[in-house]
Amino acid sequence: MYQQNEITMTNYSEYKELKSNQNTIVDMLSDKLNSFPKSSFGLISDEVRATDEFKNTNVQYNREFKKLQNINQTGVKLFKKEIRKDYENRYKKG
Repeated sequence: MYQQNEITMTNYSEYKELKSNQNTIVDMLSDKLNSFPKSSFGLISDEVRATDEFKNTNVQYNREFKKLQNINQTGVKLFKKEIRKDYENRYKKG
């Protein structure tokens, strides 16, 4: 069993579920960040970056993305064989 800051994985199915849920959260926050108005160069203006809403969303995104990185890093170490088997089954020639 692995536990880090409220993240617990005891088997491969829990890892996949946890990873999927975290991906959903990160995708949602990414969409929210991308919804802020952009300049003609595609960058978010300094005025928007100064707002509390943007700052809070950005901090939350960074925190959740770091959790996803930790899940992936640990999951790959613990479930390397299962991940490889899934990959081979998914991309099997034939």
